[in-house]
Amino acid sequence: QVAKVWGTDVSSEWALFPSTAQPFAKSLGEIRYIGTGSTGNAILSGQAFPVDDGDKLVVSAQVRGDGTNPYTGYVQVQFFDRAGASLGAPSPTTPEQSTVLAIRSLSGVVTVPSGAVTARFRLVVNRASTPWPSSMVRFFAPAVRRQTPTVQIADGAVTAEKANFSDLGAVVATLGSCTITSSLNF
Repeated sequence: QVAKVWGTDVSSEWALFPSTAQPFAKSLGEIRYIGTGSTGNAILSGQAFPVDDGDKLVVSAQVRGDGTNPYTGYVQVQFFDRAGASLGAPSPTTPEQSTVLAIRSLSGVVTVPSGAVTARFRLVVNRASTPWPSSMVRFFAPAVRRQTPTVQIADGAVTAEKANFSDLGAVVATLGSCTITSSLNF
């Protein structure tokens, strides 16, 4: 989590920590909301990245409060056309509203609108429900990735000739015929 990724949007409301001691965080660093406002949203936007019409994007991050005070935080993607104009309201994940100390995962799937050529990943904190300085919000592992447009393993693609299992604990199947070469326990 470095300023190069988040550009000039890093302000007095946000602090970037290239490393963190938080257990269970999916990233080495963290981005912390440290703002002092009491209305509206505090937003941190990342660098623009290219997108294609109709693609589905998986948006995710982890979030954590201070364990005592309430917070509301979420992530979203904002889309822009070729001229750099925003294409409507950003697509958010479900806001995390909590006082729990544990790290929570946020995720959602958004579809790239027609005419979009770039997008920006954004971290959002609702100032009114995140009272500072008593409350803080930490974001870990912010990510956006394109979801594959096709089914990778279609029904019937794995046949007996292609499969070799050492543990059948996770396999659900209807057996047409079965040859048992050693003991079978149920």
